[in-house]
Amino acid sequence: MSSLLAFHAHPDDESVSTGVTLAKYADEGHRVVVATATDGSAGEIHNYDNPEKLFPKLAEMRKKELEASLEALGVKEYEWMGFKDSGMMGTSENDDPDCFWRQNYFDPVGKLVDIIRKYKPDALITYDPFGGYGHPDHIQTHRVGTAAFFAASDLDKFPLKEGQEVWTPERLYFSAWSKKKNAI
Repeated sequence: MSSLLAFHAHPDDESVSTGVTLAKYADEGHRVVVATATDGSAGEIHNYDNPEKLFPKLAEMRKKELEASLEALGVKEYEWMGFKDSGMMGTSENDDPDCFWRQNYFDPVGKLVDIIRKYKPDALITYDPFGGYGHPDHIQTHRVGTAAFFAASDLDKFPLKEGQEVWTPERLYFSAWSKKKNAI
């Protein structure tokens, strides 16, 4: 494999679910790209005494954390899709019509198709159908990632833009979490 695209829901997911894989392939000289769907603005803050003061700038903080994480992993290229974090099911963020979970399906799929055509990865990694643990943004990332994998060659729904070529990755991988307690 010469190139890999990892599609994640939030800043930090790249290190939590695929960090070792990304670092391994980057270290071996493969082209590794990360696409992050949301801004992470509905995340939780547990490591500061004043989380209420940080929430207004959480998206900005998470983007900087993502950049530092990618540098540590050896990933040189990434795409920030910029959708609003959806929060957890039943929260006010999840009801926001601008959040990732509530997007018109074709908009995020089209953005990811453009990213696939730009980087021409041999493999695409996204989440399993349950999104690992049921987070709406992870579930949506699975849906969008899987759809874009198959839609990248669909010129009727996603016509080529200037400078684009049709490209379909050879492989689609799902990251998943073990259901066993204390699994390594």
